Amino acid sequence: MLPLVANRANAWKNIELLRRSMGVIGMPHAATNSMGRVGDFAALEAGSTSIFDAQARAFIEHPDHFNASYEAMFSQAQRAGMDVVIVMMPMSPPHRQIFYARPFWPQYLEALEALAAQRGIRVIDASNWMLSEQDFVDHLHMTQEAAHDFSVRLGGELATHRQ
Repeated sequence: MLPLVANRANAWKNIELLRRSMGVIGMPHAATNSMGRVGDFAALEAGSTSIFDAQARAFIEHPDHFNASYEAMFSQAQRAGMDVVIVMMPMSPPHRQIFYARPFWPQYLEALEALAAQRGIRVIDASNWMLSEQDFVDHLHMTQEAAHDFSVRLGGELATHRQ
């Protein structure tokens, strides 16, 4: 199985490189890193701190369900007999400062953990495992070395604290 994963990763890397080379024909240069175009990841986070706060507040006020995509994924996994684990991923210091140092974040995390516990879902808060800017290639993605260290630590957490 591991060689298949390695081959699949290589294929996606080549597809991404081809997409980049075709996408820039006649287009202004876009910043890239080993993960792809940096701007492609902007949609993964709130557009502003006020949007972030509003989304957190909405969940805090009605913490009875996850968003629809998570609900579907968790239901499918549980029907298949899988244990679900939510991992709060490490985040770069600037990203943490902008979004996760906000007053609503601890309340949001508490509500999320309570809902997860009701559903029998384990939460691992790894958000503070990598605290150096040098652990990240951009505001979201860890370096290969940091990802390795994270994976080793996560594996240990999963192995020693089974549900």
